[in-house]
Amino acid sequence: MAAVAAATGGLEGSASATTLQPAARTDSPPRLKDFERLIGTPFSVANGTVLTSVTLDSVTPTAMTGLPRNATAGGAKTTGEQFSLMFSGPASNSFPQGTYRVSAPGLGTFDLFLVPVGGPDTKQHYQAIIVSI
Repeated sequence: MAAVAAATGGLEGSASATTLQPAARTDSPPRLKDFERLIGTPFSVANGTVLTSVTLDSVTPTAMTGLPRNATAGGAKTTGEQFSLMFSGPASNSFPQGTYRVSAPGLGTFDLFLVPVGGPDTKQHYQAIIVSI
């Protein structure tokens, strides 16, 4: 996520179908606790000029794989996290797997890789896996 925040230039602000406003950059990517506070909150997903509202339904910690917690990476001690985010949105305005510009209150605007999971019923569900080292 740190690489994502750096690559997006730390954009934050109100998202509309046509504009995203730049804001102050943060060196800290959103963490598990940041997302946990937003369960039940609408997030805006920009798909080209179409803006879709999805709701954060759950945040689930998952086991770290490959790099043990508190290992050293490049000489610095890591405090990695790995977790899953589940969202739901309208089935009538679903979008395919891909990286989207996402805005959330308190988190700002950032890029997030979203994958549709399950078939759409009255809602389409999406999952994102976050790995931070």
